[in-house]
Amino acid sequence: MNKGDLIRDVRLILFHFKKWVEENKRWDLFQNLPDDIFSGPQRDQIKDFLYNIYAFDFDYLKKVNNAVDQVPIVNLDSELRAYQEASNLAKQSCFAANNLGKCSDCFVDRGGWFWGSSPVQLQSIMMTLRVYVNVKTEWLSQFVSDVLESMEYFTSKQIFFRFKFVDPKSANMDDLLRPEKIVFYLIETGDLSEFKVFLEKRKHYFRRDVPKFTSKIINGVAFAPNAGLDAEKHYGTNSFGEIVSIILSERLLSFYVGNERLPNPNEFEMFGESTWKTLYG
Repeated sequence: MNKGDLIRDVRLILFHFKKWVEENKRWDLFQNLPDDIFSGPQRDQIKDFLYNIYAFDFDYLKKVNNAVDQVPIVNLDSELRAYQEASNLAKQSCFAANNLGKCSDCFVDRGGWFWGSSPVQLQSIMMTLRVYVNVKTEWLSQFVSDVLESMEYFTSKQIFFRFKFVDPKSANMDDLLRPEKIVFYLIETGDLSEFKVFLEKRKHYFRRDVPKFTSKIINGVAFAPNAGLDAEKHYGTNSFGEIVSIILSERLLSFYVGNERLPNPNEFEMFGESTWKTLYG
């Protein structure tokens, strides 16, 4: 991700945050702050809202809200059920592939994510490249099947990864509206252009949107950047979106304390500039 793209996404997130605070009169987020303004619950509340904007598929929601003769094109409840069913089919495919030696380490973690892996021993610390894929509900199980069927080929090209998608038992409306449905964690070895070709051949499987603060490859597919090591160490996470959300929440609190107001749109750029500097020095 380049600096200009990050500033653009910061502007978008701050626009939605400011609009939400003003319309819902959420000034409590900036009141009764402790002496250390970052130690109170307000920082985490602001951070969580910012992160939810980061992890939201605006393009898909626009489709849902679009109406013809007042009849929604998509019913969210039925779409969620279809998503849960597709996720379950994908999960069963992984277990079947695991039995055949095509996939390994299939399990559900505490956060409700279902994990699978290349059929070789992998160490998470080596997986420094993340790829977000926004698969359409109707193509989710087919896409996972394609990944599993291609595991032998990927292995032959020294392309190793873990992947995760939401377990059907925990899938909810927030998961449905995320701009990524599957995340790949790749080891940066071999010729990863082969993996990109695999995704490009299936571009009709994907929605258009991707998470903010990522580098889009094609519609629905994006590489996730890594923050600088100092930023990851300071904020205690390697989640780029979470780090940016923490930085922005602290900048917003500091700005409000100093100015007794939220920033105006013409001031959003300086938030992007300072966020970039914090990330990369």
